Amino acid sequence: MSAVPPVRPDLELTEGYHSPQVDAEVRLNTNESPFPPPEKWGEELLAALAEVDPATLKIRERIRRGVLAWLDAATVDEAATRRWTGFLALPTHAPLGLRLAWETADKLWVWAGDRATDENHYSKRALLAGILIGTLAVRLADGPTAAEDHLDRRIQNVMDFERLKGRLGRFRLGVWAAEAAGRLRYGRL
Repeated sequence: MSAVPPVRPDLELTEGYHSPQVDAEVRLNTNESPFPPPEKWGEELLAALAEVDPATLKIRERIRRGVLAWLDAATVDEAATRRWTGFLALPTHAPLGLRLAWETADKLWVWAGDRATDENHYSKRALLAGILIGTLAVRLADGPTAAEDHLDRRIQNVMDFERLKGRLGRFRLGVWAAEAAGRLRYGRL
């Protein structure tokens, strides 16, 4: 088996180019990578999560544990993670970055026991994908302690929002807003 991973199909037929290099810790002109994320990331995540029985934890602790395990797995090789985040942050690669964040959020929710099939399925994954991206950025910039603090605040924000949504639900604000918009649209105030 070759030590070099296979080249992604979308890059197989493209021509390479030479980018002059400088001796620097971070090279902003070399973000392009023809290789998928290291398999080690997924293996590390699954190994860390295999040690935890999610059924014994509250949902917020399940997500917290899952995100922290993902962060640990993603930063086993911090230099590679920095390169990948730079690559995925480029506008042309943002869709891939968002897809990977969504897939990771989906894996974490499935591990946590989520079986939602309604709109909650999508909103949970979208919220968690945003939390994953932000928490990874904090981890790379400020370290693991700051990342844990950031994660705890974001989880609390989501819990607070859900609590507010539950309280306001009894007022049927969504129905009221839709009716008001309809009256405005058709001039029936």
